[in-house]
Amino acid sequence: MENDMMPFFSVIVPLYNKERYVVRALKSIVAQREDDFEVIVIDDGSTDEGLSRARSISDLRIKIFSQENRGVAAARNEGVSLASGRWIAFLDADDLWGQDHLVELRRLVTRFPDAGLVGASPQEVAEGGDIEFVQNSSPGSLRRINYFEEAAIDIGVINTSSIAVNRAVFDVLGGFSDHRYGEDLEYWARVALEYPVAKSDRCTVVYFRGNGGAMEAMAKTAPSEVPPPTSLVDVSPSVAMLSVRLNGLSHQSALRMSVVRYINSRLVQGMRGSFIRGDMPSMKALRALCLPPLTGWRQRGWWLLTGLPSVVLSSVSRLRALFKKTYLKFKG
Repeated sequence: MENDMMPFFSVIVPLYNKERYVVRALKSIVAQREDDFEVIVIDDGSTDEGLSRARSISDLRIKIFSQENRGVAAARNEGVSLASGRWIAFLDADDLWGQDHLVELRRLVTRFPDAGLVGASPQEVAEGGDIEFVQNSSPGSLRRINYFEEAAIDIGVINTSSIAVNRAVFDVLGGFSDHRYGEDLEYWARVALEYPVAKSDRCTVVYFRGNGGAMEAMAKTAPSEVPPPTSLVDVSPSVAMLSVRLNGLSHQSALRMSVVRYINSRLVQGMRGSFIRGDMPSMKALRALCLPPLTGWRQRGWWLLTGLPSVVLSSVSRLRALFKKTYLKFKG
């Protein structure tokens, strides 16, 4: 029997060296129009003033815990273990919510009570950019989604700061896996294999770029530091997990076809990144890992392009970089 004192939402905020942003994030939580929630901040061994700034927000719903630095997956898992809510929502310490974010998530839960994961729509904004839109958005249309199909088109269809997961899902599937990056995408894929996913088209989340996030750090990694993949397991945590699970999916099932499309979309995204970096060995290696059937002009187009000789691809890549540099010079 559920405890009537149990909050509807537990909001987990992992914190590591985000002193400039954490107050903004926490204020956006306590300003929610939906007030049936608790907030659990897990300081993951910060070395800046982020912890003290989090403590400066006076609200009885905020509980702050500290641990030695073990990474964002461990911080989120620790938060889940301490949570008492029926649904677990997440907000990264450098993002923020519009005041109706939890209202929109609750609408989804009410409409789709069998869902394992629900999410509103995030909007990527450069740090310091205009965010007025997030407070003025109207209630969105609510729908079940095929996560793999939609993420194959837009990998950011949902993100960590835009979703909530039914507490029962963690009890069955466990928590986030410990990866250098991509632990969130791997978890969404794991959930989507087993549970319905529902989404609102209302934009209630601002996902900031330009504040030194993990994906920005990964984008700066030199090509020489990342060897070409030799199997799907080397591509990303989500692709590695799904490649193992493929054998258990019927070859004719719609789920398997959507998972294949998702995997190929991640390979194509990797091809594009390799092309921009001028890393032709990785581009060719990713092409060799594509699974039949390729779908859509983007997947087929990149597969055909990558089939060109490496010397041609290198020349085109250099021309592209030169054109972009010249364009930006004149534009500026």
